[in-house]
Amino acid sequence: MDRLMSAFYWPTVLWVEYPLLTLVPVFAFVTAFWHVRRHGRPRRTLLVANVLWASYAVYEGAMSVWAQQVIAPI
Repeated sequence: MDRLMSAFYWPTVLWVEYPLLTLVPVFAFVTAFWHVRRHGRPRRTLLVANVLWASYAVYEGAMSVWAQQVIAPI
């Protein structure tokens, strides 16, 4: 069970340790959105997913900066 949970949470741990990795899904969704937009009708779900990931990237970046400035982060 412990191995299953660690396999499930490893992307989250990587995003917390390296906040710039959260931009990878943002770029993937932007690329998919522009590809779909060029070849047909743009999908609102791709746009929403992109906005959510971009918001999460900003949040993780801010938390990383904050964690470097405090003595005992959470």
